[in-house]
Amino acid sequence: KADRETLHPQGRRRAADEIGSQEDLEAFTYAMRCGCVLFATVHGSSFRELLEKPVLKDLVRERLFSRYIFLKNGELPGQVEVIVNEEGKRLC
Repeated sequence: KADRETLHPQGRRRAADEIGSQEDLEAFTYAMRCGCVLFATVHGSSFRELLEKPVLKDLVRERLFSRYIFLKNGELPGQVEVIVNEEGKRLC
């Protein structure tokens, strides 16, 4: 099984919490280009804000993620506020 996973990473999924360092960017870029599916969290209230963060803007511009889910703050924390695609267009 280990050999099969090494040769065929397409079925592999990984999650990371609060990415944002240059090291995170390099690791994510490498893993995604090898076919891994990645889920990550970052702090940001809008797609535009992600484009302003030094490291995250590169992830966004390279379209390494296909969806961005923004959560509500305040009285309803954790509920989905909006989902946008890799271009920042609202999906729902």
